[in-house]
Amino acid sequence: MSDGVMKKRGNDKQSISIKIKTAIAVALSTSFLFSGKAAADAQVLRVGDRGERVEELQRSLRVLEFYDYPELEGYFGTDTRSALMNFQKEHGLDVNGVADARTFRALDAALDECYPEIHFTGIMRMRSVGKDVMALQQVLKTLGYYGTRPDGVFNANTASAVRTFQFDYGMAVDGVVTERLVKKINSVSASLRPFKGPDVVIDESVAEAAETVKMAADEPEYRTDAVKLQWSAVDSAWKVGKVLRLIDVETGESVDLRRTGGVNHADAEPCTQEDTDKLKMMFGGAWSWARRPVIAQVSYITAAASICGMPHGADAINGNGVNGHFCVHFYESLDDNGYNIADRAHQRAIDIASEYSYGSVELGM
Repeated sequence: MSDGVMKKRGNDKQSISIKIKTAIAVALSTSFLFSGKAAADAQVLRVGDRGERVEELQRSLRVLEFYDYPELEGYFGTDTRSALMNFQKEHGLDVNGVADARTFRALDAALDECYPEIHFTGIMRMRSVGKDVMALQQVLKTLGYYGTRPDGVFNANTASAVRTFQFDYGMAVDGVVTERLVKKINSVSASLRPFKGPDVVIDESVAEAAETVKMAADEPEYRTDAVKLQWSAVDSAWKVGKVLRLIDVETGESVDLRRTGGVNHADAEPCTQEDTDKLKMMFGGAWSWARRPVIAQVSYITAAASICGMPHGADAINGNGVNGHFCVHFYESLDDNGYNIADRAHQRAIDIASEYSYGSVELGM
């Protein structure tokens, strides 16, 4: 495999060495201690979960400007997963789209910067400066009252934000920050702050054992399960002219394709002669109308897909060693037969691709 590690989910145990098994046994023998509640698995959020905790996760990601959808639907779908993976990547976490204990801790730390506690050391008014003013501006910004970058200088914009807050909460409107006002702002901030993640105490022996497992197995930087990403979402992300890398689930071989058209699915062509040669080898050395399960990384979401191995129709790229394009289908793609129905063979291949995981440092677009 040239780009990463491809694994069918559920078959990992067959290839685990004695060293890894021993490390896993150590890890599983030590508990994760939560604040009076369930085990670690019960605290993890992933695609398919629903409920208030998912909604709070979405609210957290919105405050941190990673989740920009207007509704908090309380369902962990591909949009939430994409937002979470962007957050994980920016904060140096395993980019797996799963909200685990370490991700919650990072979310808490990031939210603490948005909702700092204001410490009252004296009245704040026009021309006051310092860390307290900076914290005041940050909280008011997060709450929607202060629209510019916090700079620690109590200026006219700060005074206006303070007066608006005072008016909204039935206080004397004078733009002066007293101890009573600080307590009120802190109280409102705490009540509106998205939930804190699970109060987890991680035993260092567990972390050490987990690291041993990771090193022994030589895991990639992240591994993520392929999902059935709707064609409408792929269509928006994989624009005509853009290159996407497809990875064959059987061999792990990759090929770069440039989208050249398509409405109900993607028409795509290999970018180079090398890509054409690799694509042909994926189909056993001869072009075929067979559908082949592949996966692709689309906006940090690993998507299950299917490609037909017969070049046909319009051709837009010269010098790649093949005439015509290849059809690439995703979940809910339709055929171009005029009946607006899904190609069953492509959808079966997508089902197969969705059973795989992929690990890589960098992948695709």
